[in-house]
Amino acid sequence: MKMVGRIGIWACSLCISALIFSLAFSGLVNGTAAVNPFFLVTVKLALPAWCVYLPLVVLLKNGEEWRKPLLLLAGAVIGPATVLFMALVALARGMDARSVWQGDPLDGIGAAAGAVFAAIVGVLTAGLYLIGLKVLLSSRTTNDPRATELSGSALK
Repeated sequence: MKMVGRIGIWACSLCISALIFSLAFSGLVNGTAAVNPFFLVTVKLALPAWCVYLPLVVLLKNGEEWRKPLLLLAGAVIGPATVLFMALVALARGMDARSVWQGDPLDGIGAAAGAVFAAIVGVLTAGLYLIGLKVLLSSRTTNDPRATELSGSALK
């Protein structure tokens, strides 16, 4: 599969996982279902982690064998690491440590909760990416008569 196709699958995986996360957790904020703003905030905060993960999408052509656990582990680690890095930058810029780690009293989501949420979105995104790769690669091998010749070299 071409690199542009893998990046497209990765972008769609981020949007779908952010939507799933927003639908699942939007009722936690003030008891109301505010999916649209929650979705926009989730995507805005997940985009830096998406960019950090992007070299893995470019380098690893498929999610088979040893690549699958690596991609899932990276999905679980890169998001929280990005949130914690942003928290450390906020601390270095002089923000109050309590508001950084525990959150503003009005919204209540700080870096600690953000890291947990980032891990959830990261695992969802990596899982959806692996599912998308598997579906598209399997449809490619069943529809392309040359794929049986190429399966040993190009797809692995």
